[in-house]
Amino acid sequence: MDLAGAGKHQPSRSLRAMLDFRLLLYKHVHWAERNTCLAGLYAMTAKFGMWYVALPLTLSVATCRPANSQSGLRVTTGPPRPANKAIVSGIVQTTKGTPVPGSRVVAQLFSEEAPGPGEGRCRGMLAMQREAASSATGEFLIPIESPGPQFNVCLVVMVSPPPGTGLRDSSSSGQRFRFELPRTNQVTTMHVDVVLGDR
Repeated sequence: MDLAGAGKHQPSRSLRAMLDFRLLLYKHVHWAERNTCLAGLYAMTAKFGMWYVALPLTLSVATCRPANSQSGLRVTTGPPRPANKAIVSGIVQTTKGTPVPGSRVVAQLFSEEAPGPGEGRCRGMLAMQREAASSATGEFLIPIESPGPQFNVCLVVMVSPPPGTGLRDSSSSGQRFRFELPRTNQVTTMHVDVVLGDR
């Protein structure tokens, strides 16, 4: 009778599979610590005999280090793009020259380089819109800024008087300019006076 291995404990197949799985889990977490977080989930399937183990990527996400850590991937961004600028100003008044304070003034910039229905004497696509209220003297000032591309503009200014004034809405359109970066701090300024008639 061979007693050479009688005192030795032979690990079962399931125990060996469990040990192999724990080793795989350790390696997977160690890999995750050295890599940045990844979006989404995937399943890494390991086969040990009759065992199938699904290991979600959430383990990696949970153990990821911040991107600004020494071992993480550093994300760099370039300088912000300078903004195109323009100013639309003017006065809202009645046919008798009386200022109309509190009017809603909307400035619309239409790009004539893009197809669109346009508005008034302007054609093209509405690129942006800004608004302001007229002051006690009927004056308004609407600064417009955007870091997007430069383009040729057709300007539409629409004015709605406050309720109870007995005045009707009015608009002005057709002024054109180039919406672009300011040159030596000289911002393009468009002056538009709008007259509101009686209802």
